[in-house]
Amino acid sequence: MTTLYVCIDESGNHTRDECYVVAGCWCLSSRSDPTNVVTATKDRLLELIEQDPRSTDRSSELKGSAIHSETLNEVVSYLRKCIYNERTTKVERSPWAMNIPIGFTLFVSNSELTIAAIEDLVEPHNGSEVIRVSALTTILAPLFGSTHVDLIDCNEVRILLDAETWLNPAQRVQESIDEASLDADRIRFETCDSVSTPGTQLADIAAYS
Repeated sequence: MTTLYVCIDESGNHTRDECYVVAGCWCLSSRSDPTNVVTATKDRLLELIEQDPRSTDRSSELKGSAIHSETLNEVVSYLRKCIYNERTTKVERSPWAMNIPIGFTLFVSNSELTIAAIEDLVEPHNGSEVIRVSALTTILAPLFGSTHVDLIDCNEVRILLDAETWLNPAQRVQESIDEASLDADRIRFETCDSVSTPGTQLADIAAYS
């Protein structure tokens, strides 16, 4: 069975930061356990960080907030190269036109400005949820454009969220998918432990970059 994984993580605070970023890390794999997907890529990036004298982070998890900005630039540059050596994403045919095994989508906003702009349109306590729903629909937009992602060889789409705070926005998006009959039977949202899910850690790096 072939699974399209979309691992989602964020940088900043979705209610108050001037730059709030959500990133989706996309990869296709025949492995059913997301903790065993893009593991080699994550390990290579960790090795790079550990070798950098500017880095103070020695954990087993990639965290953009703990990486020196210049080191982060080097990590992203290296990521572009090492993704082609990732064996867990080896499949017969890529679902997207670009010949890359791992892809990323981004949502960027100024949270304070956005909430201020929509405060007359929604209830005050709903402003932050509007941002997160918008983030999810932006990140997942390629799923619903016929020229972006071809799901013909894909058995399922698993969208992995890094925290339970995403469940309510995800439910709203799922309901919209169900109503529109957009491959709803193959798409499911679930939470994951970012410490043990390499794809979510790559999304974190992308968000902070």
